Amino acid sequence: MKKKGFTLTELLIVIIIIGVLLAIILPNAFRAIQSARIDAHNSHFRTIQEAALVCFTDRRIWGDCNEVTKLEAAAERYLETTPASPFLGTYDMDVNETTGIITVTHSGGTSVPTTDGALLAFPPAQAVD
Repeated sequence: MKKKGFTLTELLIVIIIIGVLLAIILPNAFRAIQSARIDAHNSHFRTIQEAALVCFTDRRIWGDCNEVTKLEAAAERYLETTPASPFLGTYDMDVNETTGIITVTHSGGTSVPTTDGALLAFPPAQAVD
């Protein structure tokens, strides 16, 4: 009479193989997720800066375009919605009205590995006569 089923050795080998595969796959998957979050974060920085620049191009005054909430509340809706940070927290914007440099920063939430507090700025705006 033959017994059906697997031996303990066969089961242990399968479990070890699965464990090795998970040890290889999981770190790479977590690294890819973190990289995607950083890319999304940098994209949000650029989106806010570009919305501020378009607002300034339309209105020619920084006072209407110097806060993220003003970009969203404007009739032209330069931002459809304020981008949600993948690291929780909020985005803040500062405009140097003399040089035209737009600085976007991230505050609150978890720390951002490579861009926290980074200065991402457009070239200075040209004076309009």
